[in-house]
Amino acid sequence: MAPAGSLAPDGLPPDLRDGAGVVFGAGYALVLDAMNLAALPALAQRLAPACTLTAVPGYQYWAIIGERCALLGAEDAAISANRQDDTTTGIRWQQAAQRLLAPVHPALAAMVAASDPRGIALKTVYQAPPLPQWTQAGLTFLGDAVHAMSPAGGLGANTALADAQSLATRLAQVCKGLPLGQALRDYEADLRWRGDRAVQQSAEAAARITGRGRRKPR
Repeated sequence: MAPAGSLAPDGLPPDLRDGAGVVFGAGYALVLDAMNLAALPALAQRLAPACTLTAVPGYQYWAIIGERCALLGAEDAAISANRQDDTTTGIRWQQAAQRLLAPVHPALAAMVAASDPRGIALKTVYQAPPLPQWTQAGLTFLGDAVHAMSPAGGLGANTALADAQSLATRLAQVCKGLPLGQALRDYEADLRWRGDRAVQQSAEAAARITGRGRRKPR
């Protein structure tokens, strides 16, 4: 996270500076989003007068997605697993990001340099295995609790919302006489089909970003 306006206009497309965008590099992707939040309190008051939101300053969001060795090098990757996220390690990841982005465009490296290192961390992305069967009556799952996935495909939140809609639809049918057990079984069948498919799609997107999905020349 960098201060608002820290992404200089030096040769960068306006859409990349003023909204959401992705820059693809060798084995990684840089995600950018100009978070303009100043209008939200007034919008909330207009749409829901009883709702009061605290004003939050805007900021420049950025994140780099890729394999650890490609982003940090073999030495940093080996060390990072045993270190905690604090100011010292934040500075380390900040410097690594600057080194990675400086050859792409100096404005991107300057944006990283303007960021607070306390807000920079290295996070491992996990992918759920195929959804298991569970037998405890009245118990079900939705969202990342059951189908955690890479953010590379942009499917995680959408899949969780689809889970909620599907579950709500089945529970509404319970009010009309459908047995709860049958409603949950129907929901879980739908959940497994959608969840496994979304996890696979996100894994394929992550492979394309890191270059693992490219075919080797014969």
